[in-house]
Amino acid sequence: MHLIQVINVGQIVGGTAACAWSVTRALPDWQHSLFSLSPITRETQAAFAPVPIHSLAGCNLSQFQAALCETVAQIQHSHAQPVLLLHNTPARWQLARWPCPTVVYAHSATSLVKAHQLVFCSHWLKQQAQLAGTVLWQGVPDPHDVPPPIGSSITPPPGSFRVGRLCTPTARKFPEELIPLYANWAKQFPQIWWEFVGCPALRQPALKEACQSRITFHPAGWSARHWLCQWDAWLYTQPRLTESFGRVLAEAMLAGTFPICDAQGGFCEQFPMTSEFRVEACTKRQRGQCHSPADFSDDLHWMITEPAPCQSLRQTLQSHAGKHFSLPAFATRLKQLLPPP
Repeated sequence: MHLIQVINVGQIVGGTAACAWSVTRALPDWQHSLFSLSPITRETQAAFAPVPIHSLAGCNLSQFQAALCETVAQIQHSHAQPVLLLHNTPARWQLARWPCPTVVYAHSATSLVKAHQLVFCSHWLKQQAQLAGTVLWQGVPDPHDVPPPIGSSITPPPGSFRVGRLCTPTARKFPEELIPLYANWAKQFPQIWWEFVGCPALRQPALKEACQSRITFHPAGWSARHWLCQWDAWLYTQPRLTESFGRVLAEAMLAGTFPICDAQGGFCEQFPMTSEFRVEACTKRQRGQCHSPADFSDDLHWMITEPAPCQSLRQTLQSHAGKHFSLPAFATRLKQLLPPP
């Protein structure tokens, strides 16, 4: 089998490239070809190696069709069976006829091309789209398997709890509304050392002041997910931007850190069902799923004051993530959706 993937963003940090990377690593016995509709960064090329990526940046619909048809013809000439996997490909790239069996993998609520099969990255997104299709949760790398950033080491004061934020390094993921939230949490929890990966430069001075200088800024990058293995908690809130699926949430669980995030969008279904996951009687909610700033404060306080139950929860979530979001688990589900060899 030979899988051809098309991604929108040629940047491995965020966007469809990260999911395409997971596909190549989940199916090591398949042959792979990859096209990007935007320029490709060196970091992305390096992360995908030895799988090559071909840029279609600036091409029109006819050139897009020609590139796919030529690749399919070459694969068929070598007596292999091609399958096309389109990651969130916008409707403007619609072809009248796809050159081989084609699957559209939807990662966000937007207008996409139509093909032989539609797959959603979460039940929440499928409900939003109100379309027939299959749900396939993404697979993510285990952060323990990702080499740490070169030349990076952090030594917070003894007894500190490390709480980090890692997400796509864009301004909309670091809104101005975060400043008063972190100022309040820093005041409540002087024992926390705050870390931010990929924080835009325009937000850093205000966050440094809000966190009372108990803060470290890390550059964004593929290796930055290794920080999850060293943090006591991964905290993410952006109520105005609902996520279809949280890759970093899944990675945080695999890393064994305590994930604390907004109880909205695809995040909710990534936690174990209530029957498998103890609901705190005092909060009437699942730990890690927050509906308000007060919920975030409550979970941070619980992490600090109840280390044994928190460690037990980390282990429960790590096991859950291994069953549902690891690359082997992803490979099993993905193969069920693709044509048999």
